[in-house]
Amino acid sequence: MPPTLHGGELPFLIRHPSHGRCSKRSDHPFPGNGTQRAKNAPSSALPPFSSPVPPQVTAAPLLWAGSTQFSDFSMEAGMDGSHSFACNLLKRCVFNPIVTHSRRITLDGMTMGFRKDRNGEHQAWKVSCMLPWNNILIFFMTLFLIQWLCELFLGQLNMSHSKKNQGSIPQPFKEVLDEEAFGRMTAYTIESQRLSACAGAVSQIILFLLIFTGFLGGAAHFLATLSMPLYLEALCFFLVPGALLYVASLPFDHHETFVLEEKYGFNRSTKKIWVMDHIKSLLVTIILFALVLGVILFTMTRYPSTWWLWAFGALSAIQITLVLLYPVVIAPLFNTFEPIKNEELRLQIVQLMEDNGIKVKRVLQMDAGLRSGHTNAYFTGLGKTKHIVLYDTLLETHTQQEILAVLAHEAGHFKKNHLPRQLILALGSMFLVFFGIYLLLSWPPFLTTFGFQTTQMYAGLFLAGIFWQKAAYFLQPLPKAVSRHFEREADRYAAKLMGSPQPMIQTLKRLAADNLANLNPHPWYVFFNYSHPPIVERIEHLERFDSP
Repeated sequence: MPPTLHGGELPFLIRHPSHGRCSKRSDHPFPGNGTQRAKNAPSSALPPFSSPVPPQVTAAPLLWAGSTQFSDFSMEAGMDGSHSFACNLLKRCVFNPIVTHSRRITLDGMTMGFRKDRNGEHQAWKVSCMLPWNNILIFFMTLFLIQWLCELFLGQLNMSHSKKNQGSIPQPFKEVLDEEAFGRMTAYTIESQRLSACAGAVSQIILFLLIFTGFLGGAAHFLATLSMPLYLEALCFFLVPGALLYVASLPFDHHETFVLEEKYGFNRSTKKIWVMDHIKSLLVTIILFALVLGVILFTMTRYPSTWWLWAFGALSAIQITLVLLYPVVIAPLFNTFEPIKNEELRLQIVQLMEDNGIKVKRVLQMDAGLRSGHTNAYFTGLGKTKHIVLYDTLLETHTQQEILAVLAHEAGHFKKNHLPRQLILALGSMFLVFFGIYLLLSWPPFLTTFGFQTTQMYAGLFLAGIFWQKAAYFLQPLPKAVSRHFEREADRYAAKLMGSPQPMIQTLKRLAADNLANLNPHPWYVFFNYSHPPIVERIEHLERFDSP
């Protein structure tokens, strides 16, 4: 237990229900102000309240405000419902603007001030959510800011690098692009990066304010007063920052779709489609998140000491299930899938895949052109049986050989077992994340520093998730490097499968031109952010490849 406060009771003003004025507890002065404690008064007691028993008062360091010394007192709410003490205290006290000096107490991250007026009475003057300034808060605030500044710096470095080289067309593209087309690619890169930086800055500022002002602690206290079931309380808590961040992102998403993408000829969406996509995406996200949160809370309450292990196992199963369900349940909510209309191309694809031990269940085309002019293709499904999905925009703009080269690249991922290896790496990372979160939540100062009760473990999940994301940013070059290695292997396999690297080289050039790819990314930006090697590097690598 922390050391109790010595020197008498706190001079609370209590508004009794029977009358409208505040009674003065002048016989219980603040400790350390030179006034003697009332005779026979207990050394560590709080005045009686009709609300739940107030929490214990603990000593904290002395602070200075001008020439007046005052003390901070830290109060930790108990499990008996005393979290409502702060609200009752505020209701029972009055404000007097004529003050001579002030003191504050902190109740689970909520700071309440008391001022002494000229008549010597102590009056409540403020309730806020300021957090205690300690090493834990300083560490996490430093981590938060350093990661954000590093991200901003790398983004600015990438934009500057693109501007610096905007007059220098890379050698592999000199026969494909003229200066006007290359300048358009550079401009798109810079504008996209700038918009992303602005959107990221807004979300980071919101997160910073939510976490480090104690707002989330106040929200958790309020939800605790509503006496809701734990699951509903936790879900509402997560919806608070989620809703704020989502609403803040909408203007940037709208600008990206209807201004930036429109300017460069990519947008094919309408306002109705955009709104419906957001509604469906929001509903799917809430449902999936509610499922995941429910599983984690169940394991935390059922298996307090090993919950992280059970949660890891359950979420691993959910993740694998979603991989299987995505093409048949989730994706059709947003796009229409139909069998590919080009029968000749379908037969070529099936033959190419079967020659490499891949059984193709269906070859589908997706109406991606309903929303965007960007091109792509992907495999879905686990095991040897695959669904192949081609964007209709890819079918419109690329030759059959180029499309086959794209699929040969995907076949390379399959034959080299990249997907299972990446899944193992992802699950291993998730295992470590859950164990790290378990350690943080088992450390009471982590929760109390940010204004939460030690019983509000769901709040710790949010905080630990945010800070793990920040710390993982500095570790992500490792998985990014592994991913880039896998992409080079898949490129080499595609060149071998096609009998020559030229189909893959031609495909990469067309994809880069069609999607206005950044041909001159800064090496440090690539190191931290690129899961694929830069297009120019991939082409040069293939040109050096000696086809058998």
